[in-house]
Amino acid sequence: MTAAKAKTKKRKHSFMLTVCFIAALIAFSILLISINKQIGESRAQLAQVQAQHDKIAAENAQLQNEVDSGNKDDYIERIAREKYGYIKPGDRVYQDIAQGE
Repeated sequence: MTAAKAKTKKRKHSFMLTVCFIAALIAFSILLISINKQIGESRAQLAQVQAQHDKIAAENAQLQNEVDSGNKDDYIERIAREKYGYIKPGDRVYQDIAQGE
């Protein structure tokens, strides 16, 4: 082999190696951007779930306080009135007729 052929062969390998390296770098960058986007979406989802958890935990704590306080009759009465619309004998019920307009 002559010196010119050896240089040309060496340059071809260097050029191919450079092209492969650049392609790998581009693929890695795209992968990194994709993973970063997924992390951002997961963090937003986590924040939403944590907010729901905190809300439910506060409701549970309130309910537990009501149960522990011993006012079970008051609690049952309040739930019956608010959730089911029950009334006690002798209660007066007023209806807002303007509400339907």
